[in-house]
Amino acid sequence: MTLMRECLAAGAALILLSAAASGLDEPAVLVVYVEGVEGVEGDIHVNLFTSSESFLNEPFRNSITPPGDRTGFQVRFADIPPGEYAVSVLHDFNGNGQLELGVMGRAREPIAFSNDVRFGFRPPSFAEAAFVVGAGLNEIIIRF
Repeated sequence: MTLMRECLAAGAALILLSAAASGLDEPAVLVVYVEGVEGVEGDIHVNLFTSSESFLNEPFRNSITPPGDRTGFQVRFADIPPGEYAVSVLHDFNGNGQLELGVMGRAREPIAFSNDVRFGFRPPSFAEAAFVVGAGLNEIIIRF
């Protein structure tokens, strides 16, 4: 009887380990809360990036929404693999889909990044804006 209990316990342990390991492949959800939107013109681009090579050029996922008459909103990126990401949020006043740069390369339209990194005389790097997304629900706040 003891051998049978040990076999059952070992089998149960293997099932639990297998279930825990499968959680590593569980998709993630990232909710981006955007705060401090000013003005109702243009569009707001919320861009999700996965690498320094794609950062600020080719988002992995994106959402475009009109600002409306609100100062904040949220965007949900569902079914993404856990990993390292960075987010940029551009308030594209003129609707051309690109950040307008002024004298000396400074941004002429509001832009914000994850980790509260700011655009100075150069855009931030992926490493500066990157954060880790784990399986399940993840939330960040981007403030203009």
